This record gives sequence, C-alpha cells and structure tokens, in this order.
Amino acid sequence: KIYKIVLFDCVAEDLEIQIAMIFDQQSILEYLSLYEILINASYYLHFYEKQILFLNEICLKTIGVAVRNADISCFLPLLVHGQFLQNIPSMLGSIPFQRILSERKNKFENAIVVSAGPSLTKQLPLLKAYQDKAVVFCADGALSMLEKEGVVPDYVTNLDCRDLAMKFFQNKGKLKQSIIAL
Repeated sequence: KIYKIVLFDCVAEDLEIQIAMIFDQQSILEYLSLYEILINASYYLHFYEKQILFLNEICLKTIGVAVRNADISCFLPLLVHGQFLQNIPSMLGSIPFQRILSERKNKFENAIVVSAGPSLTKQLPLLKAYQDKAVVFCADGALSMLEKEGVVPDYVTNLDCRDLAMKFFQNKGKLKQSIIAL
C-alpha cells in the first residue's frame, strides 16, 4: 500500500482548485466523511489561527461540493448509520416497540396508505370521513396536505435520509400520537 502526504501552498491563488482536485479523486472521496484538521501543537494555533481556520473552511466547503457532485450511493450507508445513531436517544425515550405492537394490535381491520399525488386532493374529504375506521399510513410528502384537511395519520414514513426531508416534521404538534418511521 502506498501512503501519500499532500502539501499545499496556503497562499497560492489556486488553492481551492488544488484541494478540489485532491478531494475529487475516488480514492480520497470515500474517506471525506472522516476529515478533521489536526493541530499538533498550540504554538501553531496561537500564531496561525486565522490561516488554519481559513484552510479548514476551504476544505469543508470543497468536501461539501465533492460529496454533492459524487454518486451518493457510496455514502448512503454512512448517512443511514449516522442518522440511526442520531435517532437513538429519541428512540430510547419513546414508546418501546413491543408496547406499540400490543397497543395497536387488532385495532383496525383496514389500512389506508396515502402518498402525495394529483389525485390526493379530491380524495381528502373521503379520507377525513374514514380516518377513524382504518389505520392511516402516510408518506412524508403528503403530510402537509393531510394536516390542512385535519387528517392525522397513525404512521408517517420517510425514506429520504437527508436533513431537508426532516422539514416535513417541524412544528407538528398534532403528530404526538403518530409514529414516524424514518
């Protein structure tokens, strides 16, 4: 195995381009989530703090661009794992899974699965009338439409593991009894 140390001239005009060329390589791209700037002595931090922070900012910005442009499928396991670790505290603090099963088992014979689409709008009044007669599963994209109509789903699902998708769940006080599956 060959190991490399890459040195950059931090005052070079094309510094961002040099860093981007290194970070864009497939062999490096796979490890960008592990990036951390290490300062081995307080001397450097004391005298070069502005330069270090500037370089770190450039690296983080370049990593963001490289990851955005890359094939996300190679990072998907890392993203899912990170999200899982982030969600552990709320999972442990909420209703245990076995209790959920026992509380909701045999409660309804029918299920309604709702997703966003052009036909949802015309079905909302019917859905509102039948929401108490069936268990309602809802895709996150349809949640705001259901909420406007006063329909509270029993389960909300989300398959997108990016932060933007979490906006569907902000300020949703009516979802206290719903189970959100990410």
